[in-house]
Amino acid sequence: VLERVPAAAMRLRVEHPDWLDLLGEAFEPPTSGSPPAFFLELEAGVSLAGRLLDASGAPRAGERVDLVALAPGGTADQATQTTRSQADGRFAFEHLRPGPWVVRHVQQDGLFSLTRLSLG
Repeated sequence: VLERVPAAAMRLRVEHPDWLDLLGEAFEPPTSGSPPAFFLELEAGVSLAGRLLDASGAPRAGERVDLVALAPGGTADQATQTTRSQADGRFAFEHLRPGPWVVRHVQQDGLFSLTRLSLG
């Protein structure tokens, strides 16, 4: 129940660690009468998992992996997620929006590689 809400346009944002964030459409709360009804459907998103190995097949542990969403036109979005590879070289990202992404592997010596992919 929304109470004592100012009479101005607003949007409802829903966040949960197991689902994609949702930003609802703009609405104006009524000054009297029944409050507006909302139907919000959360999406689970997609996952990306990989494994970093060196040329001999040995795991590359503790190396940084960045995930950058691409905006329309292929430009980098501000939404960047970062993780580190585990002892066996594995890394994972969850609850991602479908679409184009860039995976950036930053090695401990500072060199990096980029891989563009589409999820979904």
